[in-house]
Amino acid sequence: MNIIFFDGQCNLCNSLVRLLVRLDRKRTFYYAPLTGITAKKYKLGPNLDYLVFKDSDDKFYFASNAVIEILARVSFIGKLSYLLKVFPRSFRDFIYRVVAKSRYRLFGKNTQCKFSSEQKIRLLD
Repeated sequence: MNIIFFDGQCNLCNSLVRLLVRLDRKRTFYYAPLTGITAKKYKLGPNLDYLVFKDSDDKFYFASNAVIEILARVSFIGKLSYLLKVFPRSFRDFIYRVVAKSRYRLFGKNTQCKFSSEQKIRLLD
């Protein structure tokens, strides 16, 4: 099972999930907030400030690697995201962390995850 673990309170993360739901025509992804039961099952803490992707082979990707792997799986054009791997991971993760640290200030924060069961999202708790 492909699971994207995200910050359910972050408006930027919620927007990314909405975009992925639209792009994921094969419906290969499940989504789980980092504060949920599924994240606890995989021993992911609610204090993580980065995206986590678990693929169907139970391999975990974090931060910029997670973004690259997710984008590569949603469309042919997304496979171009592998080109980002020409940059060292330390550089990619630095850029990722800069955005992650300011995401609430720039994009806002909710008190809880904004998705409901009526939406076309395969949401895990």
